[in-house]
Amino acid sequence: MSRGALKDDYTLPYTIRDLPPRVLRELNDRFQRLGEALAKVQGTGERTPTFDNSADMQRFRIKNAADSQDDGDYVTRRELKRYAGYINEQGEHVFEGTIVAPKMVSREKARNSRTVIRRGQAEDATSHNNSVNNVVAGAWVAALVPLTGTSGTLAYTPIEPNTTICILETSNIVLGWADSAPGANKFTTSGTTISVNAARADVTLKVYYRIASVAMHAEMLSGLGAYPTQQAQLTYFPSNPALTNIIWVPANLALRYKSGGSPDVNEFSINNKIVAFGRTLTADGQALAHYPIG
Repeated sequence: MSRGALKDDYTLPYTIRDLPPRVLRELNDRFQRLGEALAKVQGTGERTPTFDNSADMQRFRIKNAADSQDDGDYVTRRELKRYAGYINEQGEHVFEGTIVAPKMVSREKARNSRTVIRRGQAEDATSHNNSVNNVVAGAWVAALVPLTGTSGTLAYTPIEPNTTICILETSNIVLGWADSAPGANKFTTSGTTISVNAARADVTLKVYYRIASVAMHAEMLSGLGAYPTQQAQLTYFPSNPALTNIIWVPANLALRYKSGGSPDVNEFSINNKIVAFGRTLTADGQALAHYPIG
């Protein structure tokens, strides 16, 4: 056997005394690097374990994790439940903290949001009645705008009017934005005036547009008087009744606001805080109202 060959898989052909200094230095260097790599994997010496590939932990999960400390840390389900919304086993959307949004009426009016709005019911965790959260208006409002000829009037002046969504109510055709002089299936705005092409004159538009923030309130309505009834009472006076949105929950149907006269079956009207329906309420929680209060 030559001097440089291995005797077997585990025995070096040299004794330590036979190794040249250069080889000893190389072995020491490699053993040191192996030790450091092992320490990184084991996390010893205040090192953070590092893995080049995904760790296979049987079920691909990390158990018993502490709460995150930095923005780049993974978060636990416990943290998600504490700081964000989640869906419980009943399929309900739950928020466990307090919702405070920018430019709301006041911070004091932010409700603890342990309120779960179920289909046909809103329940407040503290009072167990149909009072609900004050919700801050996003800067978006929705309105039905009847046109006289080719123009109509919005309740507010849109900001960023080119982001406005405009839909023909009868046919659900979406009209495109134009800076001026709208052509066929186009619209434009100037201040609170919205205008369309002559081909679309005297129609009603569904308009969704962005405005400076306004406080909004949302609540599930209870019937006014004994059931069956066609009236309900709002908690607050709407600052602009025409911007009120009411959803008929059993059919997931948006009802249309009527400014005067008796409402038809898919309409509602508002007088002070009293809402009159063209449909008959037979139980609480059949109508969800969202309306401006400031």
